Amino acid sequence: MEHFERVASINLQRATIRGWTLKRDVGPGVAGIAYTGVVRAVGGTRLRRDIHVLGFNHNIQSSFGVTTQVTEAIRDWIADAAAESVA
Repeated sequence: MEHFERVASINLQRATIRGWTLKRDVGPGVAGIAYTGVVRAVGGTRLRRDIHVLGFNHNIQSSFGVTTQVTEAIRDWIADAAAESVA
């Protein structure tokens, strides 16, 4: 995400989502982080339209600690955030 922020010259908002925490046998688990932002220019060039960015830190293709509940919660967040960005 940091590389994307540098390339797009933006600062994404970060939010820790408690329901996205991946449980571990030892320790607090891996926190789930949601990223949001809007790209308006790339490399100093203004884009013709805003690009709304949604991201998250978990590799949902991995089977290690990623539950169906976490996957569904991320899916629902994307659907809700996408709907809000076009409203």
